[in-house]
Formats: sequence, C-alpha cells, structure tokens
Amino acid sequence: MKTITSLKLRTLSIFLISFTINLNTQAQAPSVAAPSPTAAAADVISMYCDTYTNVAVNTWLTSWSAGNTSTLQIAGNETRVYTNLDFVGIETTGANMINISSMTKFHVNAYTPNMTKFRIKLVDWGANGVYQGSPNDDKEHELEFTPIQNGWNSFDINLTSFTGLTTKNHIAQLIFSGNPTGTGTLYIDNVYFSKPALANGITDLSFENTLNIFPNPSNGNITIKFENSISKNISIKVINLLGEVVNATNSYLNESATIDLSNLANGFYHIQINCDGKMATKKILIQK
Repeated sequence: MKTITSLKLRTLSIFLISFTINLNTQAQAPSVAAPSPTAAAADVISMYCDTYTNVAVNTWLTSWSAGNTSTLQIAGNETRVYTNLDFVGIETTGANMINISSMTKFHVNAYTPNMTKFRIKLVDWGANGVYQGSPNDDKEHELEFTPIQNGWNSFDINLTSFTGLTTKNHIAQLIFSGNPTGTGTLYIDNVYFSKPALANGITDLSFENTLNIFPNPSNGNITIKFENSISKNISIKVINLLGEVVNATNSYLNESATIDLSNLANGFYHIQINCDGKMATKKILIQK
C-alpha cells in the first residue's frame, strides 16, 4: 500500500507541476495584438502579416531548429509563438527565395516574457540557390538586440545594418535566436521587408477611395475609373508581391482607361496610380 500511495503522490506532483507550467505559459501571452503596420502594400514584401498578402514560406521551423512553434489568436490577430527557443530557422528556398534588392528595411514585431537577448539573421544563398556557406556565394549577417520584456517590440531595421549581407537577391533563410538558451519564449508578428513610398506621390485616401478597377478578378484586361470623372494624364505601375514593377505606362484618363495585363502570370498584383502628386493603390487578382 505504501508503494502505491507513493506512486500516486509522485504522479499527482508531476501533474500539478505540468498544470502550473501550462498556466504560466498562458499567462505570459500578450493580451493585445501587435501594432498594425502602416506601410503601403505596394511598398512591402510580407512573410507573415494579416495586413498584407504574404509570399510563400517553405517552413517556419526547419528540421535543424532548436525550439517549438505554433500559432494562436491574440485579439483576433494570428500570431506565431516559439517556445523552448534556442534558435529557429525560417526558410524560403527554391522558387520561394525572396529578392529584397529594392527594399530598404526589415520589420518584425516581437514579444517575450523572458528573453534578455534577441538575434535576427538574414541569409542569401546566392545565384545558385544552394546553401554552401563561406567562402562561396552565400552571404549572411546577424544583429543582436536587447528586447523590452512583456511588451511588443517594433524592430524596423535598415537593411544596410546587415553589413555582411552584400547580396539580397536570393534570401532563403531568416533565423531568430536569443538568450536564455533553450528556454526562450518569443511571439512574433508583422514580418516583412519594406521600402519608402515613392517621392512623387503620397497615398491620398480620399483620392484612393474614388478609384475603381474592374473586373476583379480579371483575365488580364482591366478598366480604371474614378467615381468623380477626371480627365488627366496619369502614370500606372503594376507591382508584383516581390515589389517588382512588372508593367508601367502613362495614359490619358478621359473618365476611364483600359490596360492589358494578359501577359502576366496568375496571381495578386498592386495597381499604383499617380495623378497630380497624389497616389492610389489597389490590389487585383489575375485569374485566366
């Protein structure tokens, strides 16, 4: 009977410890969502953000990572959490490698209840698209930060700060790590690259709200029209999700204008229109 009682007590103790750990983990979660980004969609390459259309990511936890990951809803906003964190590899390999050569900043919102150091590494695999390390064509650089605990940190980092990242056309890895080793808890959101808005135009919401682009989805032929009829010269740029301008034209808008984008591959694009120093951007889907 003593042996059975002892076993029951040990089992109960383990359950209570596990229950306490689970309660503590839940209590550590942020109660508010990360701040919503304000950059125009046309100026962003997003990896993880509800505000933008995200590019494809192969994995948010590589097989060689040391840690665990899952997602949860915080105030209606999907957020990713890493636990037992030492380091985690996030990969965009093969056809998903990201060209950030036109971008100027890297952004991530991070929340931690216990990490004293937070590191961010970007890795470019070079033109051959294969990880070979140095002294081959791979380039990488890591930055270290001291995060504020129990509050959202907004890291908006100039890409020039990644001094070792001398090429940026084939980004294949993003690596997060930090201290304490193996026991870190990290919540992340709004992971994206961005560039400044064009100098010759500032997004004007009143202007943008009068813009109609149809049909949407489209087979490639689209019509641009403003609710308040205008007759002006406009410049039109079509931008893919990598931030690349895939079509640019100037047109005289006599109430409406039509452009042919049937040569573009299926997918989402941003139509950016500049007129008299004002800028408007709309998202369309090419679906043939």
